[in-house]
Amino acid sequence: MKMRPELSPARGLAILVSAALLLLPLRARAEERKTYQEIELAWPSEEEIEVLRAFPDLEVIRAAEGELVRLLSTPEITQGLIDAGLRPHVAVEDAAAFHMAGRSFAAGLGAFLSYAEAIQFLDSIHAAYPEITTEKESIGASWEGRTIWAMKISDNPNVDEDEPEVLLDALHHAREPITISVLTDFMRHLCENYGSDPEATFLVNEREIWFVPVVNPDGYVWNEMSGGTDMMWRKNRRDNSGTCEGVDLNRNYGYQWGGSGSSSDPCDDTYRGPSGFSEPETQAMQGFILAHDFVTHDSYHSYAAQILYPWGYT
Repeated sequence: MKMRPELSPARGLAILVSAALLLLPLRARAEERKTYQEIELAWPSEEEIEVLRAFPDLEVIRAAEGELVRLLSTPEITQGLIDAGLRPHVAVEDAAAFHMAGRSFAAGLGAFLSYAEAIQFLDSIHAAYPEITTEKESIGASWEGRTIWAMKISDNPNVDEDEPEVLLDALHHAREPITISVLTDFMRHLCENYGSDPEATFLVNEREIWFVPVVNPDGYVWNEMSGGTDMMWRKNRRDNSGTCEGVDLNRNYGYQWGGSGSSSDPCDDTYRGPSGFSEPETQAMQGFILAHDFVTHDSYHSYAAQILYPWGYT
């Protein structure tokens, strides 16, 4: 199940990029910056929806029947929609510049946790609540060698009890930093309210809840290193042999790989990769999931305020 929250930016201080990140294998930002627009359309007819399906890189920002639909687009896609007979209104010419305007912070993530700070959060919450959290656990590494971390919250965290297992993950897409905050805020809520709040206490006592807050660390660090100039990188950082970089990890899973909503073009934001599970990040998630017996898996994304259920192929 993919959850797309529409939330205010997370609380916190402006982020300083850790000097240690500069030592990681990050290729120079040689790629041309892609411009993203926010466009609006009248509520589409069935025929117009079929036209929109031909542009998988479109992302829904807001969609309520009878109201204007707001989409994240590019100038090329917008022109393609016009050529196809649609009449999009460009509400924001440069989405990245628009959302960064008037903000002042040292790095490109504002109040959101950096990759290094997300790791520090896992360490600090375990230090504060060792009786209900495990130490952070590596489930694998990214394309550029960064660790993908997981942590469990439960009443006997280091024991595999006969309780339903739940998996919550975030940041398949590097430009969705609020999803990390959704997970870390929920982790903090469970720990701080265990023993006093009945619901939090029930969840900790009766479930084994696993968290993977950063599935795509390379793409996230790439956005960090923009220095606040460009936060719109979405994919991982796969080297596609001289073509555009990256794979959309959310479209790289093996089941129904290559279907609608994904692209075979490495330059598209929805590029699905050369094969299902071709990426180390999705391989790490696959191995972790197969090693457990999860009854629920929620994958958090941002934009659109939708809950997408997994029944589309049944």
